[in-house]
Amino acid sequence: MRVVLGAVRARRPGVEGHLLDGVTQPVLDRAFDYWKHIDAKIGRRIEEAVRAKLGD
Repeated sequence: MRVVLGAVRARRPGVEGHLLDGVTQPVLDRAFDYWKHIDAKIGRRIEEAVRAKLGD
């Protein structure tokens, strides 16, 4: 599990970038839920970063 989470952490900026590229709110909500299911802490960080950049 450690290797997988390390890979996810390394990709996190890429994930945020994709989610900021014109993704609609319903899709954003599903993506945040997905990442929180993978790892709650990483999911929260991704959501916080995306919402901060979107001004939510």
